[in-house]
Amino acid sequence: DGWDPDSSEDCTIFNTTFYTRDDAIAIKSGKNPEGNQINRPTKNVRIFDCRSSLRGIAIGSELSGGISDIKIWDCDFFNGKTGFGMKTTCKRGGYIKNVSAKNCGFASVRMYSNYGCNDDGVGDGNLTVVDNIFFENVKVQGAFPFLDKREMFFFTIDVYGFDEEDYYFKNVRFKNLLVYARENKEMQRIRIKNVKNLSFENVDYVDQ
Repeated sequence: DGWDPDSSEDCTIFNTTFYTRDDAIAIKSGKNPEGNQINRPTKNVRIFDCRSSLRGIAIGSELSGGISDIKIWDCDFFNGKTGFGMKTTCKRGGYIKNVSAKNCGFASVRMYSNYGCNDDGVGDGNLTVVDNIFFENVKVQGAFPFLDKREMFFFTIDVYGFDEEDYYFKNVRFKNLLVYARENKEMQRIRIKNVKNLSFENVDYVDQ
């Protein structure tokens, strides 16, 4: 990873270009069981004017202490393998709340509850609460161009909450979303499952 604020408060990064094999930025707050016991959150993180041509921003998957109040703006993670990712598992516990991304380009937006990496150790006994996630003036393309002209395709938007209704992802909003689509690419679609209070306002598609 490039920059990993972990169980930290009042962190800011700006005007940075990343060349990383894994996440450019990964926001964390400890891993079970130690993360559940220490229970120290990460909050008040500001990310702006950052860019990468390979990996993007991730929240989690180590988030047992909770993560909140994350603001991202004017960032370019459009032409990479990942864009914006929110990752948790049934063991993590904790929460992700009050996250916004504005005026950004992402290869994709993926929020999922079944991330399998680093899933060892004793769990918290509770699922992660995900609430109030907002994207505004965001473009996504769901594709990664390799140097040999091949392309890898994936969902442009993938929001997949927990199966338990009390832990559905809640209050996820997209406003002014621009999707760059390739013709006849089945993977380049929007998938939504187990979400409450989801909204899309002003969505446009651009053929490439």
